[in-house]
Amino acid sequence: MQDRDFEPFVAIMLGLADNFGAELSANGLEMRFEAMKAFSLDQVRQASMAILATRKFQKMPTVAEFLEHLQGGSCDDKAEVEAGKVIRAIEQHGGYTSVAFDDPVTQAVIAQGFGGWAKMCEELSAAEEKWFRKDFAKMYAAYARQRVEVFGHLPGRFELMAAADNSRFGPPALVGDKAKAAAIASGGVSMLHREEPLSIGDGLARMMPSPEKVRQ
Repeated sequence: MQDRDFEPFVAIMLGLADNFGAELSANGLEMRFEAMKAFSLDQVRQASMAILATRKFQKMPTVAEFLEHLQGGSCDDKAEVEAGKVIRAIEQHGGYTSVAFDDPVTQAVIAQGFGGWAKMCEELSAAEEKWFRKDFAKMYAAYARQRVEVFGHLPGRFELMAAADNSRFGPPALVGDKAKAAAIASGGVSMLHREEPLSIGDGLARMMPSPEKVRQ
């Protein structure tokens, strides 16, 4: 939003406050505006309507709740969605195909939490799907809050075997939003070429990209 959007932004916030029986101070409105300034006025309006339609608590939503809506839902909600996406990718591509997801946090969970794409696919059975969903979602929420991300792609069994023979391998299958997945696949440092492991505490993990391009 721009400074000129402050007045219509205030009108949206006052409308919400009226619905929840709350009062907002001038300082509080200014702080809310600054906290959500990275988003457009239309996005804020849409988030406000979503909150009005779904919020059951009789209390004015916090800025943190607004940001969750503006960013596509709560961290826990997104974790459940990503767990389902991974299971569908396993069913569609299997562990022999290299993949690139459209979410770098999902890739971090697979690479660091489950030992990589090929290993995870080998060890996951249909009977374990319920527990996998629970474990994946819990791990995703933790990684997302700490901003642990993996860029590049996740090598499948075929690529791992090709790497052992110094053979070149084709592009990965793109999972989810193909444009986002392609962008994520184009950067990072390949796990196949790393000399040392990258810890979660390093913050932004960069592993497993296309061999031709390494993002520093």
